[in-house]
Amino acid sequence: MRYSQRIAVIAYLSLQLLWVVGVDRSVSYGSDGATAVVLSVLALANVGLGLATGWWGAPTLPFLTLVLAIPFGTPEGNLHEPLPIWFGVLLFAPVEAVLVALGVVLRKSWERFRSPRSA
Repeated sequence: MRYSQRIAVIAYLSLQLLWVVGVDRSVSYGSDGATAVVLSVLALANVGLGLATGWWGAPTLPFLTLVLAIPFGTPEGNLHEPLPIWFGVLLFAPVEAVLVALGVVLRKSWERFRSPRSA
């Protein structure tokens, strides 16, 4: 993995950890606009990870977020259901993996389109 790909993976995992902490602290609870912004940023980050790395192993990274979320337990406060945060991440991870795979496919398609063809 190249240096720029490592930076993309670290930035992605940092954003995912920030999202888990935000869920734990009930940052966007009750605000549909804030929730839409958070989910849009996460969706773009997933596609962006696939575009930045072009690595077929990248779709497994959303499942690593599951491991990062385990220590957080259940969200603090009375604003959420008493389900563990990792369970919510588990529900999102397959969708995020598909978005990352979409980014990888787009990157690989672009590289193939741009590569010189011999006769």
